[in-house]
Amino acid sequence: MSDHSDIDGFAEILMSSDRLKWQDPKKIIRSLRVKKGMKVADIGCGPGYFTVPLADAVGDEGKVYAIDSSARMLEHLRTNVNKGGVAKRVEALHADGVDTGIREDILDLVLFANVLHDIEEKRSFLNEVRRILKSEGRAIDLDWKNESSDFGPPLSVRLGEDQASRLLERNRLKVANTVEAGPHHYCLVCRKL
Repeated sequence: MSDHSDIDGFAEILMSSDRLKWQDPKKIIRSLRVKKGMKVADIGCGPGYFTVPLADAVGDEGKVYAIDSSARMLEHLRTNVNKGGVAKRVEALHADGVDTGIREDILDLVLFANVLHDIEEKRSFLNEVRRILKSEGRAIDLDWKNESSDFGPPLSVRLGEDQASRLLERNRLKVANTVEAGPHHYCLVCRKL
């Protein structure tokens, strides 16, 4: 997960209402059929752009593990989950994606949004995703299309959908289907092999 020099400014951009114009987290979460009572993780959660609506979707019976390697970003997350009224449903974890500290086989869904392209130890990261997922759980890779855009990571670091699919499948996560994630992103829904 990237280290950003102006973390406060970056957090503000990530939560901006302008982002809703090209990426609607509630719509994506509805498409993923997140239900009340589910246990989910948001790896690389940042300030909570997906965490807050995930926590709303799982309800009081559910739980969201919000994981980020930046303590400062987790401070922004805590502010945002409090504003969203979902703080009791969210457990913030200061960890990287390779060792989350979450127990084995307990999650219904693991989301990693705009993260996989930044992960250096991709095999270890995907092993951790598999480890914390239930056997019938789903891993969600939402990332930038490998197309030029005015914002987002450089084209040179983006993983195209086909490249990401091959990487996931080599690491025993079978792409079962896709969901619409906006004009700049793809969203791969995977099952454990």
